[in-house]
Amino acid sequence: MTTVIGESQMAFVQGRQITDSFVIAEEIINKWKWETIGGLVVKIDFQKAYDSVDHVFLDSMLEGMGFGTKWRKWILDSISTPLLLVLVNGSPKNQFGMERGLRQGDPLSPFLFNIVSEGLNCILLKGAELELIKGEVFGGRDVHITHLQFADDTILFIKPEMEYVMNIKRILRCFELASGLKVNFHKSGVARVGYKVQMNSLWATALKCKAVSLPISYLGFPIGARPCSKNSSGGSSKNRKVAPEFFMGGWWRKRKINALKWDEVCRSKNKGGLGIGKVAVKNKGMLAKWVWRFSNEGKALWKRVIVATYGLDSGSLYWNWKGTHHPSFFTKAIASLYKENSRAVWVLKQGTKVIIGDGARASFWKDISIESTDLQESFPQYLCVGHFKRGGGVFTVSSFCREMEEQVANTDNFVKFIWQGSKEPITSILLNMPELCKEAKRRRKSGVQEWILPISEGLKFNVDGSSRGNPDPARIGGVLRDSRGKVLCLFSLFLGFYDSNLMELLAIKKTCSLCAMNSALEGRRIEIVSDSMVAVFWINDEVIGCIQHANKVYDCRELMRNHGGLKLSFSSRKSNSLADLLTKKGSRKEGDMVHWSL
Repeated sequence: MTTVIGESQMAFVQGRQITDSFVIAEEIINKWKWETIGGLVVKIDFQKAYDSVDHVFLDSMLEGMGFGTKWRKWILDSISTPLLLVLVNGSPKNQFGMERGLRQGDPLSPFLFNIVSEGLNCILLKGAELELIKGEVFGGRDVHITHLQFADDTILFIKPEMEYVMNIKRILRCFELASGLKVNFHKSGVARVGYKVQMNSLWATALKCKAVSLPISYLGFPIGARPCSKNSSGGSSKNRKVAPEFFMGGWWRKRKINALKWDEVCRSKNKGGLGIGKVAVKNKGMLAKWVWRFSNEGKALWKRVIVATYGLDSGSLYWNWKGTHHPSFFTKAIASLYKENSRAVWVLKQGTKVIIGDGARASFWKDISIESTDLQESFPQYLCVGHFKRGGGVFTVSSFCREMEEQVANTDNFVKFIWQGSKEPITSILLNMPELCKEAKRRRKSGVQEWILPISEGLKFNVDGSSRGNPDPARIGGVLRDSRGKVLCLFSLFLGFYDSNLMELLAIKKTCSLCAMNSALEGRRIEIVSDSMVAVFWINDEVIGCIQHANKVYDCRELMRNHGGLKLSFSSRKSNSLADLLTKKGSRKEGDMVHWSL
């Protein structure tokens, strides 16, 4: 449909949305509000649009678009073969065929109506080309908008001159005679935008339609409305007051008690909530999706209007407009993401990647690039890093809200470890339970956690151990980075069959050994980070420690003491994800690697 339907039609065309019309209309009206001349907004109402289309006109449009004779015959047969009859005093009369109409409700009817309405689009474009009518121009003559269509909903944007207004009426009459689509002028309306709004009745009389004022309803959106507050925060605050009342207990007309904490109710179901979600977060998610669409959609009409109006970089994720002091409230809302909620922008940037070309034919790892080989064969040790982030390539508001959501600490594995161990580990952990509870409470961070750079001139070694059973094939991995985030070392090793707690200790021990063997790391301050709270507790607490794996704990302490610059700390798995990924590179020895870049 995109090859035969003009870009002003937003309905039933892949890649176009109903909100595109709203954004374009808002930008036009916002521009006119600050101009001396302004413009006219004409909302057209067609009388029984789907039931009055002439079949001959539809056939001529199909022929002009290049459809074959057989195809056109199939289309006409599908809409004209049904027979109708009329009951007179309860008795049926003779049957007759359909000469008009597209059988509204049939799966083909929306697409056929788009083809019919394309005739109006062509006439209006030709009229603008001959300067019979004049709409709004963005960016010199880059983008010229005279009308927008969504199925049978049509809105016109005309400069306020009597010649243009009368030509619009003549064009609509000609289209009515050709297609059978009759314009109901009594239900249509015209609104004056900008200077001399009181002259609106003059234009309404010329068109023989109603004189209306802003805002006007188009596709369910209030076009030209004045926003009450930025980002509709008023609606969000009302929702926060009304919605919690459904979760309050108590008698009628008495003070009620909150049965559930509202923030807990808004969490997703897999995190203990009801999955309702916060309106403010969803609003930011929908605004962020516009940023994603802006950088992802190449030549969409709404994007060209935004670029021409504000001088934006068409491939950027940042909306820093220039060249105007009066941006629309839609553009202000997008820009507020960068000023008020840096986390929303961070989630958007972290979940976005740049694809070479169109992405359909370019594969970074698998395409032949160097000496008739692909990168996954030449550099297998880096392949695991390349698989770190995955996505379907489509922005969804639900995934954005999940990343913005606070994460509830999961203590199931920790509790299982306590009661599955021997008596001594249980005693040592329960004695320190108050401190561990404080640590668990402190770790209730957001769902997405950024890797934190080490101190200046320092290094950070993220390590992890993985075992799928007790025992089972186990692997350790780690990554060493400097204060600029540069990777200095990667390792992934298969050690045998061990349980998960022992693997965490072996991963820390191997990391200490690597630091001790490399002379370039002698005397350097290196922070070893593990996502195992238990292993870190065993090694750092020299009073209690661990009897079950006492030898391994003692070896780790000795290696750290001999080096002098090693420090062991705990971090959540979210910020230790690269090391965790290296442990899942394989379960056998053929995938072992230790790569240095010092």
